[in-house]
Amino acid sequence: MQALQRLGIIITTVGTTVGLAVCGVFSSSVKASPILLEERGTLSSGDAILDDGSLYDQYTFVGSSGQRVTIYLESDDFDPYLILLDPARRRISENDDISRTNRNSRLVITLPSTGTYTVVANSYESGQTGSYLLRVASEGGNISRLIAQEMVAAAVPNASPICRSAILSVMDNIGEGREVDVLVDAVPLRRQFQTVPPNRPNGVSLGLNGPAALSVMFSPQFLTELSRQMIHDCKTVGAVLFEATEAGFDRTFGYLPTGEMQNSAQVPVGEFTCVSSGGSSGGSSGGRSDRTLPEWGEQMCL
Repeated sequence: MQALQRLGIIITTVGTTVGLAVCGVFSSSVKASPILLEERGTLSSGDAILDDGSLYDQYTFVGSSGQRVTIYLESDDFDPYLILLDPARRRISENDDISRTNRNSRLVITLPSTGTYTVVANSYESGQTGSYLLRVASEGGNISRLIAQEMVAAAVPNASPICRSAILSVMDNIGEGREVDVLVDAVPLRRQFQTVPPNRPNGVSLGLNGPAALSVMFSPQFLTELSRQMIHDCKTVGAVLFEATEAGFDRTFGYLPTGEMQNSAQVPVGEFTCVSSGGSSGGSSGGRSDRTLPEWGEQMCL
């Protein structure tokens, strides 16, 4: 990804290629509306083109210093790439994939100054076209909860109220008293493992960002209990993936009804064993052939 070169092209072509759209008018307070921008657009031939051949659209919204916003760029047609420019049109943040299981793009950021920001809806690969949804939401008041509820609903299709409540409770538990943001996504387990437990095809990814993310990641007992709560209350969820996205570190906990856990009164949940892409788990060197997907109870590690 040639992010800086892309941005250079964007800066030099401002105002000449794509009409800008501002959602809403904010005369006194930016927080008057939680949704600052929402656009359903299409990357197509005739759009602005960056130096690598990828197409892009750009939109603006008004933000204020210290305001917390979440920006989504989602598409089923192409691999999204999201860029945010400050009022001086300097790059302040960008994102390719939300996680290794979700290729959509999302930014959570505290705006550094008051003014008009530019959001660039781009594709990762050159020449890609298709429709997309772009949304910028302010996380003031109850909007953070509304955004979290939307993410939970998307992460576990047809989830029961008990399940949704459990995931929201886990997110609250992680964030309580800690400098960490929690983003939830879906993980289609049948695409991640050779086999999955019967009736548990759904996985949940919890992406952690912020100074406290790694301290949470290095608390296996805490992560086990959080996973057990979700798997107990979400009857279609088989595994929970915790990711410290900025550090590129992840751990997977899942439904493991075997061994001594079989006799436990609690839901049988444990951490998956690390294996290399072509090696064996637990440091053993015997008998495992190279394969694309790990067995249930294993996770690919570097």
